Amino acid sequence: MLDQADIKPSVCRTLVFKWHKRFSDGWTSVEDDPGRGRKTIIEENLILRVKNVIESDRRHTVQEISAVVGISTGTVHTILTEHLNMCRVSARWIPRLLSVNDKAKRVRLSRNFLRRHASEGDSFINKIITTDETWLFYFDPETKQQSSAWKRKSSPPPQKAKLRQSSRKNMFIFFMDIQGMLLIHAVPAHQTVNADYYSKVIRRDLLHAVRKKRPGTNLAEMILHQDNAPAHRAETTILELDLLGLERVEHAPYSPDLAPMDFKVFPTVKSQLRGRKFDNIDELKYATRSIVSKLDKKWYRDVYDEWIRRHKLCIKHKGEFFEKM
Repeated sequence: MLDQADIKPSVCRTLVFKWHKRFSDGWTSVEDDPGRGRKTIIEENLILRVKNVIESDRRHTVQEISAVVGISTGTVHTILTEHLNMCRVSARWIPRLLSVNDKAKRVRLSRNFLRRHASEGDSFINKIITTDETWLFYFDPETKQQSSAWKRKSSPPPQKAKLRQSSRKNMFIFFMDIQGMLLIHAVPAHQTVNADYYSKVIRRDLLHAVRKKRPGTNLAEMILHQDNAPAHRAETTILELDLLGLERVEHAPYSPDLAPMDFKVFPTVKSQLRGRKFDNIDELKYATRSIVSKLDKKWYRDVYDEWIRRHKLCIKHKGEFFEKM
């Protein structure tokens, strides 16, 4: 009757006979048994061979391991991820491979910084002037991330010619405190920032900037934070700072992650200069000072608060470099 009816069966005859047998055996469901299907059994000796290959060189690719062991790339991937609990990651770039002594000194100086802040409160960080030098380029192309833009799925991706950083650049020395930027000094072309020149900038330009922007503040009441560049730790520089009565807070070696200029100020300024061309030093100075002038007091306060958090992270990570706040 079914063959004569004008009805197309929704299931094949084989499946009907399969269900009939299952129901005759007492089953009440048409679903497959749990766990049915082909299972891959990986022998222990294969796992050991893959382990030996990867321990000989952690940079081996799945394809290379597959060729050495003589198994499929899928099996290699299963062994690595499920049996050996491994995953592939890229190396983390750090400023320097720190020695045990370097890490210990970073922890010790961070503890000193936090101990003094706990003892004196905000009056301690309110007195700190932090400084550093950096190169600014007459043209620095945008990063790939800065050039990204939204597009529809049907439209082609934007294209941009690869540009090179200009060879023309100028050294700048920045000084700031918790209230804002005190001084942006453009070093004359062909002038080396040695101890004599650096001392002269502090004695002449910084002293004038403090008197102008922080009236009533005595430079001898301030604390200078600087990194360990040769010009900063030279005997003539130390003597000049002592004559001015300027106290210093010690900075750990190889620690840009603990220097406000390096972890916040310079990245902020340089990111906004990228993609812009400058014909002379005056244009570069004006653009730099314009960017800084838009940063309010809260921004500087947040930088100093982050500085404190970074010292805590340094201790937490036992002196190692850290990536995320």
